[in-house]
Amino acid sequence: MRHAWQGAIWAGVAAIGGAGATPALAGRFGPLERTWISRDAIWLVHLDMEAGGRSVFRRLMDSVSGRETVIATARAELGLDPSTDIKGVTIYGTGAIGEPVTVLLSTTTAVDGLAAHVDKLQRRVERFEVGSRPAFSFDEDDARRYCSVIKTADDSRLVVLSDSRTGLERAVGVLDAADRSLAQAGSGATVESPTAGSVVFVAVGDTRAAFGDPAMNSVMLRTATAVCMDMGEREGQVYGRVAAMMESPEAATSSVQMAQGMLAMARLAMGTERDSPAHAASAMLNAVRIGAIGSLLTAEFSLPVESLYEAAAPLARRLRVSLVPDEATPGRRSLRVDHVLEANPSEREK
Repeated sequence: MRHAWQGAIWAGVAAIGGAGATPALAGRFGPLERTWISRDAIWLVHLDMEAGGRSVFRRLMDSVSGRETVIATARAELGLDPSTDIKGVTIYGTGAIGEPVTVLLSTTTAVDGLAAHVDKLQRRVERFEVGSRPAFSFDEDDARRYCSVIKTADDSRLVVLSDSRTGLERAVGVLDAADRSLAQAGSGATVESPTAGSVVFVAVGDTRAAFGDPAMNSVMLRTATAVCMDMGEREGQVYGRVAAMMESPEAATSSVQMAQGMLAMARLAMGTERDSPAHAASAMLNAVRIGAIGSLLTAEFSLPVESLYEAAAPLARRLRVSLVPDEATPGRRSLRVDHVLEANPSEREK
C-alpha cells in the first residue's frame, strides 16, 4: 500500500522546478513550523519549496527533461500547480517509518476546490467534519485518504492529509492546541530546526523506534540514537550537514573511521568523464568533512553555488523524468528517472 507521504514527495519534487482562520498558522509558509507537528512525532521530513525555488536546485531541475509534463499531470490530478502553489511539505510519523503518517502541505487558495476536484476524478469522496472543520475522505490506489483544508489568518491554506480518520483528527487537534505540538517538546533530534536557506530537513528522534530492528543492519545506524540532516543554500554556498548522536564516544570514533574509509573508496571510484553521474557527485564528496566531538558524529560540506552547478548541470541535462504505470498496483503511476546518453536538445548550448 502506498502511504499519503509518497504522493506529497511526488508533488514536492515536481514543485522545485475551509473553517475559521487559525492565528497560530499565520505567516509561516515555506519554513518548518514546529507548532504544526505533534509532540509525539519520532521522525519528520520538511521540504521548503520556496527556498528550493530560489536555489541552485531549481536551476538544475529546470534542465531535466520531462519536468513540465510531470507538473502538468500533477496540475490535472491535484487541481493545483505544484511549481507555484505548494510552499512547503512537512511529513511526520509517531510510529515506525512505513506506518501511517501525517502530511502537511502549506499552499494557496488554489486548493479551496480540492474536494470537488477529487470528486470529479471518481475517487468516492465522502464529506464529514473534524470538530468544526470541514474534511473529506477519498480513494487512492488501494487505500482511503483523509483530508482537511484549513484557512489561515493570512488567507493562505494548510492541507492536512492522513492515512486514517483518527490520524487526521489528531493532526488537526495539534493545530488547535499548541501545548500538544513539537514546539513544547524538551529534547531529542526532532526539536532541532533547519538553518537559514534550508531546502531539505530530516530529523529522527529515535532511530530504533523509527527504523525497527530489521533495518538496523548498518553498524553506524545501529549505534546511533538520533539523526538530523539539513541541506540548502545560503550566502552563495550550497551546504549539507548530518549530525548523529551515537550511543557512546567510542561508537562515534569508530563510525568516523568507518565513514572516512567509505568516503575514500567513493572518491577513488569517481570517474573523470565530465557528463558522468560520478563526476557530478565528486565535487560534494571532495568537500565532505567528517568528525566527532564526544558522542556527536558530524559530516558536512559547503561548496560555492556555481561550482556545484558546473559539476551537476551536465548530468541534469541528461536526466529525464516521467510517470510510468506501476506493475504492482494497476491504475497507479510512479515517478521514474532515466539517464539518457544525449543531453536535452534545449540544454546543449548552455
